[in-house]
Amino acid sequence: HYTQEPIALVLAHTLEAAQQAAQKVHLDYEKLPFLSTMKEALAEGATLLTSGEGQPNYWQYKHIEHGDCDAAFIQSPYIVEESYSIPTKSIHLLGVPNIYTELDPQGGIIVRGALQYPFAVQAALATLLEIPYSHLQVLPHALGNGGLKSADSSSLLAGYAALATWLTGLPVQVQPTRHHLSQLMGQHPYATISVKHGATREGRLLACEVSILFDMGAYPIETDAFIQRAITHACGPYHIPNIKIEVGCIATNHPPSTQLSLDSQLLSCFAQESLLNQLSKFLNMKPCELRLRNLMGQEHKVWLEGKSPEGLTSVLETVREVVKTLPQRPSPQQ
Repeated sequence: HYTQEPIALVLAHTLEAAQQAAQKVHLDYEKLPFLSTMKEALAEGATLLTSGEGQPNYWQYKHIEHGDCDAAFIQSPYIVEESYSIPTKSIHLLGVPNIYTELDPQGGIIVRGALQYPFAVQAALATLLEIPYSHLQVLPHALGNGGLKSADSSSLLAGYAALATWLTGLPVQVQPTRHHLSQLMGQHPYATISVKHGATREGRLLACEVSILFDMGAYPIETDAFIQRAITHACGPYHIPNIKIEVGCIATNHPPSTQLSLDSQLLSCFAQESLLNQLSKFLNMKPCELRLRNLMGQEHKVWLEGKSPEGLTSVLETVREVVKTLPQRPSPQQ
């Protein structure tokens, strides 16, 4: 569970009547241990929220190795490492979406609203109501900036309305307030990434070790594509013979992180490029030159997706030539 998690659904003919009825709800609850950070969740003896992937408090975990990183780091004259993090970010829509449900005269339920991923919503409602897919029609409206942009938030809001219609037989409209909508929309997860590079004196990358952790909150969501992107971009578009990558989605008592979009690859790219800039200073080498020296060629493939970074060589070469024409900035001493 998590703070401000919905626990009751109140139905009424008017908003005022629903608000009055909600005040009469009585709850008995027991305080349980609360995991507020990933460090707490992964500590020895922590409260067990899940044992996914065979590891305590991991919703999902992936580990990939190629070559021998430990031996490569021993042979590396230069080793740089750093840790980075990105904060939690909330999502707010310009408009407030409506969800409308009614019984289908042919049997089943019709759902209308500004919903993305209608097939994911259909699958979620089929599981919730225990009815066949053929008994559910999900008719999305044009999204614009007032639509629910994730499968999870769409399914939650549609689930409230569909369940109410299924139990009462009446048409139901759900229109959340902005406060409730911000909770429903979820957030981008807090994440940490640790990167370690080993390189030769000539600037050849010998080894790369990456560890990425995402705080995914109190409930699991579909994270396969999210983790895939994080792993694919973990070492950047560079040919590194020895790699070790681990990516974990951690369970805590925070609200579920439903807004995944491109965060995983952006974090990976930011960390990699920032550390390469540090390495270029230690090597007394231009940042562009270091990247060109290690960039993947057509004979190499980006991990797991089988794609080569076409066009990057020409882009970096162009940048290098343009930089030569720029006036030199004065040093801090000047």
